[in-house]
Parts: sequence; C-alpha cells; structure tokens
Amino acid sequence: MRGPFRFPAVVLACYQTPMPRPSSLRQKTIRLICWNEADAIVRVRILRRAGYHVIADPPENAGGAKNPGGMVRYFRELSPDAVVIDLDRLPSHGRELGLSLRASKSTSHLRLVFAGGVPAKIELVRAAISDAIFTPWEDDVAAAIERAIAQPEPPRLASRELPKAIGPGTLERKLDIKPQTHFAIVSVNRSENQWLDELLASVPDGATRQRRIDAGTTLALFTVASRLDLMRAFDQARASLPPKASLWIVHPKQTSALAADFNQDDVRDAGLALGFVDYKVCAVDKDWSALKFARRTS
Repeated sequence: MRGPFRFPAVVLACYQTPMPRPSSLRQKTIRLICWNEADAIVRVRILRRAGYHVIADPPENAGGAKNPGGMVRYFRELSPDAVVIDLDRLPSHGRELGLSLRASKSTSHLRLVFAGGVPAKIELVRAAISDAIFTPWEDDVAAAIERAIAQPEPPRLASRELPKAIGPGTLERKLDIKPQTHFAIVSVNRSENQWLDELLASVPDGATRQRRIDAGTTLALFTVASRLDLMRAFDQARASLPPKASLWIVHPKQTSALAADFNQDDVRDAGLALGFVDYKVCAVDKDWSALKFARRTS
C-alpha cells in the first residue's frame, strides 16, 4: 500500500509563506492593465506583495483595446479601487484606455496610475490626463496607488480627444507614419526643427525609426533649406531609396521667415526631372510644408 500523498516542497512553501496584509480592513482591488504577459506576471507580484487584490487578465478580456465601449462597461461593473496601466508596452493603448475611462460618466471617478514608460510617451499621457498619478515601476508603486486613491474625485473629460493645442497623434498621421512603417529622417539641413520634436514624440507603436535608409525602408523624410539641399536630397533618394518606398521633401514655406531660394513648384519640378512623381502635400507647421513623392513606374 502506498504511503500518504506528500505535496512537493515548493507547493508547501506557498502555503507556509505568510501573505502580506493590506493596509486597511478591506483589501483593495487593483485592476492591472499590462500588454505583455511576461511583464504582467512581474507586475502582479509587486502589487500582491504590497497587499492588494490584483486582477490582471489580458486586456482583451476587458473588452479589447480596440473596443473602448466594452472596456468602459467592464470597468463600471468591476469598480476597482484603482486602475494601474503599464506604459512600458503599447503606451498609446494605455492612453486611449485612460481617456475612455475619464470621458465616461460611469467610470470617470476611477483613480488612474500610469507606471513605467519612456519620458516622451509619459508626457503625452500626462498632458491628456493631468490628474492621474505617474510612477516608475522601480519606485514605491504602492505609495503612488495610495496617493491616487486619496485624491478627490477627478473631473470628467468632456471629450476622448486630446486638446488640439497639444497635437500628438496629428503630425505622424499627416506624414503617413503608421504602425509597421520603417522610416528614416535625413536632415540635409542641420537646423533645429520644432516639428521634428513633435513628430518623434508621437510616433505610433510598431513604427520603426531607422538611422539610415536601407533595403527595409518604406518612407524617408528629407529636410531641405536651400536649392542645393534640395538637389542633394533627390540625388540621395534616387541612389538609396528602395523601389517601392516613398519620400517626403520638407521645405520652408514662402510665407515663412525661413523662406529659401526655391518654392514648392521648384520641389515638384526637381522631383519630376529625376524620375519621381508627387502625389500628396502636407502643411507641417506655420514655417514648413512637405511634398510626398514616389518613383515613377512608367
């Protein structure tokens, strides 16, 4: 006859290890939103050690990142004490969720904590949801959560759209930088450009900025400030740009204080002369405009 069943030592250790107690009589519920399974496991451990009851199902189980309405219904019914959103992966998804929760009457009261993320992405979220709490994962996340819970009820956002004065999510769409785009910025002109800072701060998740043009490039941006810059840009594009890639020539507007010794007609003529055809125009900002080209196929 076999002896009594013995639990493995690892399992027994789980039962023998005392669980940390929450800081109040009622254990607080935290809904963790993390877009990577491996990261989620680590984040859950951090929060549970701090004494929280953590729900960390994949975001798809809460309605899906592309279904804000479903997410709002889920959070309304769950009503957690705080929502912790990981910004280390897919920060634009986290921003979208936060905006959806803040814009809904039934979920605008939820306390939001954004953890991790790179500075540029954090600032975009902070500009949109200024009352949220932001913390690195390496710091005392529990203290940040308690700070959020102790806050007065946050105001409801009138709209899910970011303020127009902020502008993230606009310029990259104008310039056709989408997820899966492999783009290179070729600054023939070395002057400082504020529009470039805005663009780099709002590059969508999944897009890749390359150091130089190569066989995988799908889009190139050339900034030019003189006729000589313009001709060099087209020469470089003709020599190095893959056949199916497109390019933008970003140039000063004639109405700008930066106006150069050429205009948009000159840009178009130079491209046509070197085997390119223009098919889109973009107003980058008050000083800069852009013309998009592809190689002529026939």
